[in-house]
Amino acid sequence: MKIIKGIAPFGFMAVLLVVLDLFSYDEELTRAEEVAIEGFHYELEAEQEKMDTLRNALGDTAFNQQADQIVAQYEANETIHVTVIGSDVHEGGEDMTAWYQQAEKALNDYYGEDAFSFSFLEPYKGYTSADVVQSDMIEDLKTGESDMIVLEPFLLNDTRLMAPEDTVQFTDEIIQEIQTERYDAFLMLQPANPIASPTAYQEQVDAIAHFASENDVAYLDHWSAWPSTNDEAIHEYIVENDMGTVQPNQQGHDVWSDAFVQFLTAE
Repeated sequence: MKIIKGIAPFGFMAVLLVVLDLFSYDEELTRAEEVAIEGFHYELEAEQEKMDTLRNALGDTAFNQQADQIVAQYEANETIHVTVIGSDVHEGGEDMTAWYQQAEKALNDYYGEDAFSFSFLEPYKGYTSADVVQSDMIEDLKTGESDMIVLEPFLLNDTRLMAPEDTVQFTDEIIQEIQTERYDAFLMLQPANPIASPTAYQEQVDAIAHFASENDVAYLDHWSAWPSTNDEAIHEYIVENDMGTVQPNQQGHDVWSDAFVQFLTAE
C-alpha cells in the first residue's frame, strides 16, 4: 500500500485508473499482465476509499478546512501528527499500554505504515481548566507539531472545584488560545474515562458534549463503549491511582482505544 501511495499521489490516481481501463481492453495483454492491472486497479480504488473514509470520519464541523488538510496530507503520503492533551488518566504506566499508543498502531494498520503519529503532552496532574488558562501552562498547549489535537478538558479535576458552566467557559478559552498558534490543526474534544455512579462529573461531561454540539466541534463519546457507569462491571475497567484519581486499567485503555479507532475508521 505504501508503495502505491509513493508511486502515485491520490490526485493522479483518477488518471491512472482511466489509463489502466484502456490497457485492460488491449487484446494482446498476457494473463499475467491482466492480473497485475486488475490488482493495481483494486488497490488504487481501496486507497481512494480509505481517503473518503477518513474525511467522512472527521465530519462536518467548524474545522472543515483543517479536516481537508489532514486528508490532503494522507493523499500526499505525509504522516498525520496527533497530540493528546489532558490529565494523567491518559498515561499507561509500566505494565499498561495507553489507549493512544494502541490507537496509533491500529490506525497505521488500517491506513498504512506511519500514516499516524501520536504524542501525549505532559500530563496536568491535579490542574483544572481554570489553572491552565490562568497560568503559563496555556503556552505549552500552543506549541508543537500537531495536525490534530484531541483535548480532554480536565473534567475530573474541574468536578471537585467548579460548576459545569465554568468548565465550558474555560474550555472555550483553551480552544481559542490553541487556535491562535495552531489555527491549522483539527481539534476535537473527548471526556476522560468514566467512573462508577458519577454525579457532578456526569454534569461536567454532559456540559462539554453540549458545548461541542453547539459549536460544531468534533466530540468522541467513548463512554458509550464502556459498561454503564451504574453497572458493577465498570469496576473491571478502572482503578484508583495513588492520588485518589480514578483512571483506566488496561481493559479501560483497550476500550478507549477501540472507540477512538472506530471514530476515525467509521467501523
